[in-house]
Amino acid sequence: MFWILVLIVVLAIEEVTRRNFMSDKRQNHINRVRRRAHFRRKSREANAADPNAPGAPVLPVLPAASGPGEKQWYYQDGAQARGPVSESQLVQMFAAGSLSRATLVWSSDMAGWAPAESVAALTKVGARS
Repeated sequence: MFWILVLIVVLAIEEVTRRNFMSDKRQNHINRVRRRAHFRRKSREANAADPNAPGAPVLPVLPAASGPGEKQWYYQDGAQARGPVSESQLVQMFAAGSLSRATLVWSSDMAGWAPAESVAALTKVGARS
């Protein structure tokens, strides 16, 4: 009777140990998956915020503005950055349909390229996309 009781205790201890091991193994897998997802998300955010990320247009060096208070703009035409153009020229191009709402534009006060539809001066203009 004593040995049967010892055997039952040993088997119970082995089962608890196995369950703890499997639980730890499962938790380690979950942590690895979460870490990978976190780093992928951070990488995407960094590339989206980085104006020099692969595929982003190259930021041009802005020359001195031609007039006091005149803002200079650049826009993306295909894979090339074009400009500088004045804000009034940019508005005219947007109104004429030369620039779509999705065309990327940039000026010196912006952190990076942004769609034309997000520029305050162009949101007032009812242009074709």
